[in-house]
Amino acid sequence: MDTELIIIKDYCDKCHVDPQFIIELENDGLIKIHEVDTERYISIDQLSDLECYQHLYYDLEININGIDAIHHMLKR
Repeated sequence: MDTELIIIKDYCDKCHVDPQFIIELENDGLIKIHEVDTERYISIDQLSDLECYQHLYYDLEININGIDAIHHMLKR
């Protein structure tokens, strides 16, 4: 793969994020998870988006649907 990847489990452990949160973001199409040999990864170029989503979710208590709506408004 050409893109640098981060193991989701390691990221979640270091940043105190529930891995299910990242899976829900992928289910809503907000990030893309790469799977290699049963290990799940996110690309480094998604980190800024992921950090923004974390802030919205954990600090501002906005649910995934709200994050999705905000994401679409910002892309306009």
